[in-house]
Amino acid sequence: MTRPDLVIFDCDGVLVDSETVSNVVLAENLTRHGFPMTAERSMALFVGGTIRGVGDTAREMGARLPDDWVDEIYSEIYAALRAGVDVIAGIPELLDRLDAAGIPYAVGSNGSEEKMEITLGQTGLKPRFGSAIFSAHTLKTAKPEPGLYLAAAAHFGVDPARAVVVEDSATGATAAARAGMRCLGYAPHDDGARLAAVGAEIFDSMFAVPGLIGLGQAAEGSCPTTIAPAAGLPRRPSPDTPGISAPTVSGWRATAMGSRSNSPMPRLAGGFFGASGGRRTGRARPMCFAAFMTVPRWCTRHALAAWWPNLCRNCR
Repeated sequence: MTRPDLVIFDCDGVLVDSETVSNVVLAENLTRHGFPMTAERSMALFVGGTIRGVGDTAREMGARLPDDWVDEIYSEIYAALRAGVDVIAGIPELLDRLDAAGIPYAVGSNGSEEKMEITLGQTGLKPRFGSAIFSAHTLKTAKPEPGLYLAAAAHFGVDPARAVVVEDSATGATAAARAGMRCLGYAPHDDGARLAAVGAEIFDSMFAVPGLIGLGQAAEGSCPTTIAPAAGLPRRPSPDTPGISAPTVSGWRATAMGSRSNSPMPRLAGGFFGASGGRRTGRARPMCFAAFMTVPRWCTRHALAAWWPNLCRNCR
């Protein structure tokens, strides 16, 4: 795959995990103004838009918001963000790979420069982007219009067709398509259908990006987008494969688990993931809330995704 001449990142939800924080605050605010909202529904409705656009949509849906609501919600969101946000896993390593390859990168966000000063500033990412931070508030153009991304390409003198955008919203992916840029759609929590519908190529781990843009394999300790079977596990057959029946697939599952029991967890805990069989990466090992056990980060999905594809997302 040909390497790009520029990589442009969205900010919220792509570089920093600020979407969750912002939407919790937004949901609480809208509920307080008589428009019941959850953080999950807020993310489904509003991610990728501007705050002013959120207010307009909420009013159309029946919310009773004061005239100074935009200033009010910005104040509340910024206060919450100042309390701390996390860098998306794999972003520092990805930027290191781009630096090593001599590929420049930029930020293009519908958020304000003040917001990015808070989120990127406190995480140490802001100096890495230098002056290549483009805000819809400053340029007076917002996604889904392509102006932010075209401005970033012009800043580096790069043909838009030679740039890659990393986005987590359909709004941003639409902007990339309108700019004539390839878009990688980051979907760590769902199947990315809304991103794919507007032409984005779906992935779920930032560690996979180097392989998607021609920089070789994903960083050590990562989970690639396409998961190969772990050592010692048989390759999973598909019911759609000629000559393969559903019982054969069930037999594969039982063989891989080491038992036909409906509860393979004890076997896995003491076997593949145990001290004698588990592979250690030297990284902290988070709790797998699906399996109720502590497992190495890299092999949580590696071993479990084939059996419970939607249950181990907390372990990525």
